Amino acid sequence: MSVRNCICTEIHHKLVNAGNTITLVWIPGHTGIRGNERADEAAKAALSSTVSAMKCPASDFILELTKHYCEVWQSEWDGCSGNKLHSVKPHLGYCSITHLPRRDAVILRRLCIGHTRVTHKYLISGDSQPLCDKCKCSLTVKHILLELCSLKHVRENYFTCSSLKELFENVEC
Repeated sequence: MSVRNCICTEIHHKLVNAGNTITLVWIPGHTGIRGNERADEAAKAALSSTVSAMKCPASDFILELTKHYCEVWQSEWDGCSGNKLHSVKPHLGYCSITHLPRRDAVILRRLCIGHTRVTHKYLISGDSQPLCDKCKCSLTVKHILLELCSLKHVRENYFTCSSLKELFENVEC
């Protein structure tokens, strides 16, 4: 066990023995994007670390906690009415874009969720939401990919669909 794990375990025991309640929260990582595998492997390696002076190792709870929090997360996700991300990915879970270079995977993931520099940089700069020069409506990924009249011929040549969900249906993002 590493020195860092020993220190964390010691702090954990001190806090619990002092009457504090410790809540472990699962936070999904950057799964499926090449370049993050080493971080994921390091996190998974930490799961196999043994912890002394515990009646039941935390690793015994991983499967059940993961299942429970995935169900809770999916339930909360389903309750987000009008969420544009829900329409693209209604069922949460692991997804992978390992067949693409990292840069392409990031671009594809940003398109899937509808957040790009072109459509969302106004949030950081404090400007007004950009408008489409042609249509004078809000500039969004959906508008650019599915609605922009000047790109109709491009859509007809490469894809025909009526929603972002349909567009990204066969793409793991």
